[in-house]
Parts: sequence; structure tokens; C-alpha cells
Amino acid sequence: MTEPEAILWIGRMRFSPVIRIREVELARVIARSRRVVALDRSDAPWDDPSPYGRIRHRLALASGGWKTLPGDGVERFRMPVWMSNRSPGDRLAARLNERGVRRALAWFGCRRVFHSSPGFFLPPEKERGYRCHFDLVDNYLDHFPDTRYGRARRTFLLDQLARADSLSTISHHLCTRIEQELGRRPAYVPNGAAIEAIASWPGERVQRLRARPGFAGRRLLVYVGNHMASFDGMEMLLDGFLAARRRLPELALLIVGPGAARVTAPRGLGPGDGVHAIGPVPADEVWDYFHAADLGLLPFVVEPGTDACLPLKVLEFGAAGRPMLASPLAELRRLALPHVRYAPHEAGAWGAALADEATYIPPDPATLAEAMRPFSWERAAAALIEAMEGPSASRGR
Repeated sequence: MTEPEAILWIGRMRFSPVIRIREVELARVIARSRRVVALDRSDAPWDDPSPYGRIRHRLALASGGWKTLPGDGVERFRMPVWMSNRSPGDRLAARLNERGVRRALAWFGCRRVFHSSPGFFLPPEKERGYRCHFDLVDNYLDHFPDTRYGRARRTFLLDQLARADSLSTISHHLCTRIEQELGRRPAYVPNGAAIEAIASWPGERVQRLRARPGFAGRRLLVYVGNHMASFDGMEMLLDGFLAARRRLPELALLIVGPGAARVTAPRGLGPGDGVHAIGPVPADEVWDYFHAADLGLLPFVVEPGTDACLPLKVLEFGAAGRPMLASPLAELRRLALPHVRYAPHEAGAWGAALADEATYIPPDPATLAEAMRPFSWERAAAALIEAMEGPSASRGR
């Protein structure tokens, strides 16, 4: 039997075993049956968003040498990564990165590339000697404004998609958008969750969390994520929560993940107001918070980028059997998951929904289990491999 080809794995901007993102989860599953060699850029400084911090980040990526790293299933390596000071889609930086990709392919004996970075490198149109799969995770097709910079980013991305041998994307919406732009129908590979592991999570850990000061005896609303993005909806959520708490004083809001302090601190909000922002937590503890919630939250601003997404937290709250309140994002409404209710992205509407007892009714377990069945990482990984290696992946090269 022929051994499956090794895959050189290039995620969007960061790969590390301790990070819970789509590219890492898929790589872990695929590595059970195939050799996966992933570019790891987790050593570069990411915590300073100032212009100086961005320059330090770029210098760290470009000045790093070639290095292999220990792995647990997924092999990892580092190499210099070139980032343009003008645009992440800069063609010179992309050509330099493509040289690195070729060197890595030769070094590790790979002939297949998975990548999902919208500005990292651009495969040659012909005679490249390797197969390339592009996984479109975010809606960059509609994200950038109609400016010189925005048009350059969009053109670069469309060129990446056109040159890829095979395509996949995270949502039905993006499948349709790519088909409209290029006349190619990508494979639908939704996000997943560790359904069985989350469902069987130890109850004693959750009980200890619920017994903490400020949580005991409260109705706990939980917002999990990276709260550095402009679309996270934190301001609207806080306004809606404070309005609902005037009617239901037992409500407590728990914000898990980096970035919440940028909104809560200027407003002087804290435990006395029922607001608990605890920052990032270890990956092996985060499922405690899904189970501890009386209600999960997804207050994203509704825009082209968010409309097309399927956040991991939606699936993880579902795996934990918890109800959610979310902004009416198009992809979520299309999926119609039974544990998700919607409120217009407006503080008054969210305040009313959070004060409504119907919002907290748990979903029927059997109905929810059936709805969650398609969203395991194992199913997503199988769909991705089929897209990369199946007959439909061929472009005639």
C-alpha cells in the first residue's frame, strides 16, 4: 500500500499546540493518519499592537532561522517569514515566502501544501512541482473597503484562490462567494468541536468554578473568545447586560479571553457590577467555562466578515448542552442550530433578551445531539482530505 503524501501545513498567522484554532485542530486529527509538518510562528512577539510592536513582530519573523521543534503528532518547524511593511499581500514578500515554502517542501520530502493565510505566499501558475490547497476561513472577499489597499488585498486573495489546485471554506456563504468570483465550487469544511470530550467533561471541575465568589447563586452569562477585534460587540453587550441586570440582579457576566479590559477598564466595570473579565485561560481549562454557563454569548457586530463565520464557541457551547444568545449572523441562521437564539445587534434588544426567562431554556438533548453530529473535527478533517486528494481536486497540472 502506498503511504499517503506528507502535507506541509501553513496556517493563517500562528500555529502552536496550545492554541485552539481551526488549523491546529484539523492538523492534529489529520496527523493521526498522515505526516503533517506545520510552520510554527508562535515565538514572535504578538502582545504589542503599537507601530513599534508591529515592527518588532515583523523583524522577529524575518530574522528567525530554520529550526525543527518537538511535536505531539504534528511535526513543527520555523523559518524566516517575510511580512511587507506596506501590505500583507505584498508580492515581493510573497515571493520570498514562496522560496521558503519550496525549501521546506524539499527539506521534509513533501509534495503537497495546505495553507490558509490570505497574504503569505503565491504559488506559481505553472511548473511548481507541488500541489496546493487553499482553505478560506475568513471572508476577505468582502472585508476590505474599495480603496487602493483594499483592492490590492482582494486581488491578491483571488489570485491565490485561482492558483490553488483545490479549495475549501468554512461556510456555505463563502462557498457561494468563491463560485461567483471564480466559477469554482469549493468543498464545504465547517469548523468542528471535540463533541464527545466536551459532553463528558468532569462535573466536579465545573462545580468548583460555579462556587467561586461572584458566581455562586448567580445566573452566569459567559462570553469566550479573543476580545481584541473591533467586531466583538463588547460595548453593546455591556450596555445590554447592565440594562438586564437592573431587572434581574442575579445576573453575572463572565468574559473569558484576552482583550476585555480595553472596554471594561475605561468604564470602571468590575465584580461590583456583576462583570468578571478574567483574561485568557489554559486550553485544558476552557471547557469548564462552557459547562458552567447558564447562557453562552456571541454579540458579534453583523458585517460581511462575521456573517460568513461559524465560531468554534457556538459548537462548543452546543457540545456542552448550553443555550446561546447570538447576533443574527447569516451562516448561523442558515444552520439553525437548536441551542442558539438571536437578538438584533442593539443594546435594548439584548437587554430585553437577557431579561427574558425563555432565553435560558436548555435545548432538547436529543435534538441538539443530532444537530451537532456533523460538526466534529474528525468529520471536518475527512472532508478536508477528500477535498485535497479526491478526484474533484484535480486542476489538470
